[in-house]
Amino acid sequence: MGACKAAPWLLATNVLFGAVAGYEIATGIEETTTPLVGLIGFGIDMYEPLCGAACHDILWRAELSCSTPNPTGSPGYIRHNPSSGRPIQDFLTSASCFATDVSYLTSIAYCFNQYCGAGADNIPVWELEKAWRKYVASGEEPQWTYGEALRQSQETLQDSEPRLWENGLLNYTAVLDAERYDAVYGSFKTYKYAETSHARYGIIILVLGAGVPILLTLAGYLPWGSTISHRLEPYFSASIYKGYNMRILPFWLGNAATVGQALYIFSFFSLNLVISAVDYHYHWPHRMYESRNIEPLYYLANRTGVLAFAIAPLVILLASRNNILLWLSNWSHGTFIVLHRWVGRAFVIQSIVHSIVELYIYVIRGRYPHEETKTYWIWGAVATVAAVAILISGITWARRTHYELFLISHIVLTIFVLIGSWYHVQLLYFGDRGYENWLYACFAVWGADRLLRLLRIAKTGIRISKVTELSDELVRVDIEGVRWDISPGTHAYAYFPSLNWRVWENHPFSVVSTARIQRSRQAKTPGGDTPDSSSTASRDNAFRIEKTVGVTARSLDCKKIMTTTAGVTLYIKKSRGMTSSLRQSLEVTTLLEGPYKDRSHEGLMKCDRLVCLAGGVGITGVLEFAATHPNSKLYWSMKESDAPLAQDLEGVINSMDEARVEVGQRFNVADILDSESEAGYKTVGVMVCGPEGLCDDTRALVTRMGRHRKNVSYELAVEAFSW
Repeated sequence: MGACKAAPWLLATNVLFGAVAGYEIATGIEETTTPLVGLIGFGIDMYEPLCGAACHDILWRAELSCSTPNPTGSPGYIRHNPSSGRPIQDFLTSASCFATDVSYLTSIAYCFNQYCGAGADNIPVWELEKAWRKYVASGEEPQWTYGEALRQSQETLQDSEPRLWENGLLNYTAVLDAERYDAVYGSFKTYKYAETSHARYGIIILVLGAGVPILLTLAGYLPWGSTISHRLEPYFSASIYKGYNMRILPFWLGNAATVGQALYIFSFFSLNLVISAVDYHYHWPHRMYESRNIEPLYYLANRTGVLAFAIAPLVILLASRNNILLWLSNWSHGTFIVLHRWVGRAFVIQSIVHSIVELYIYVIRGRYPHEETKTYWIWGAVATVAAVAILISGITWARRTHYELFLISHIVLTIFVLIGSWYHVQLLYFGDRGYENWLYACFAVWGADRLLRLLRIAKTGIRISKVTELSDELVRVDIEGVRWDISPGTHAYAYFPSLNWRVWENHPFSVVSTARIQRSRQAKTPGGDTPDSSSTASRDNAFRIEKTVGVTARSLDCKKIMTTTAGVTLYIKKSRGMTSSLRQSLEVTTLLEGPYKDRSHEGLMKCDRLVCLAGGVGITGVLEFAATHPNSKLYWSMKESDAPLAQDLEGVINSMDEARVEVGQRFNVADILDSESEAGYKTVGVMVCGPEGLCDDTRALVTRMGRHRKNVSYELAVEAFSW
């Protein structure tokens, strides 16, 4: 069964990485920065050791004898506090000056010894030597080691009284007062704790978001897990609102989730709210902030920004066709698409909160006019605006009525979000905070999915398919030479680039084995001819399922006629998009991306009885289930206009042990399920594929019966390709 879904993702990947690489070269970022691996507190040690960072932070502001005064009108000499933006000094001290100035080296060595050594933080000497090389001269090797500088400071202070450094020219070995040191040390400690907490909670939200489907799947394999799962299934599979699930809610409000999906969504949003609001430490006076009210606002802005980055890889993963969670869990692709939308909304909300809080901070501090023109700010604004645009353009009305436009804009805006976010943090922190590593995870997930799609297409290769027009609305597409293991639930994405030359456009379809159709058709008609539209069987409201005399002889004829079991067949209902160009006897260039299996339907094949309900072209979604399960019955209803499809599949249907086909009228699904439930089976599987109303009605009936019939366990699978 196919729904009109186009996905120009293959080109988008090249655009994304090409834009990043091109802008790096143009701005020189790639040559001047080396991003650190890890996150703050998890591979990146911020302010380590704290005592060394505090000593350095106080003394690096001092004017040294080798410092260069700021020439009038010369830019680049006034340094600013990265948080407040206030001028720090009107002179420039080079790395070589820091590395050779005796007063600076002896002062910072004395501070290291006083606050980091024995009796203080008890930092080992080897760690202090490492911190010395890290902090003292901005990466340049100092002329003395820490030990040598400490000896020089001790010798100097033997001949003079210790002198506190307050401000001004540092041309002596200075001692820092405890109050000033404690203020900076405490500020760095709380800031480091905040940044480590941001990273920790980001990891938690990402791991739990991706891990819950796996953990719940594994729980089902425990001795008690299967029993509990079957007991809860009727409750978790039910819709949260009046039976709506596949059908659109009134006023285009979207699709109602199932109870299970809603629990995941509610838990995810609740966790986001909690970890955005808890576990903050404060310190006053603070080295970076001029008031008590600013500090918590900065921490909130950074927390929500990091959480948005942490959620981003999960958003992309949930939408991926080659989602690893599809292999490691028994959740369906449709469920992951629902979660993708809601997790994406959480990402946008966190991004908006981050942007609003940052904007408020800079406005009340009077820094907004200065910051808004900076490149990092502009890129951050681009990312936020693009995220909001994704949220607005993703409303149900846009997806359903202008899907092609929605999907293209969705991809383009996502690219702007990722690129804007990357340059926002790269231009602001130059890779020393590890924030961009969250985005590298996004690029990896996106790139891996696109690569696997290309490999699936390449493995099948370019094919020429034959189009047979069954009616004005229906076509059969036979693709020869494709050797796939077609199991129940197999689907693929078909590209027909020669129809409109939009090579990226593709649609999902259930896959049927061509050999199965041909074999049954030849068994039905000895000469192998397709019955004409006036055949008696096709006009009846039900096909007679009987063993016909002479089947063995016809089977022998089939062996002579069929020369290969390769090939797949797609049944397509035309729409306004690409499929409307499919015409009788047309041979079209075809690319197949697949096969994709669906683990969420595996439980159906283990049921004592399988009931397959199909509506119209939805037969393709249940055909393999009905034909493969040892005890199944097919119920297939369709409109009069779909009767040619029934004629084309008449041989397949007649080859089944039990099947009922209704043309021009609907089955009473409630009566069917009641009858099957009262037959004495312990487990009944229900597979439904067809119109949204049929799917929702079946879901409501099965879940209600599962809650009230304790002697029968139900397994429900709904497939409508309404992604």
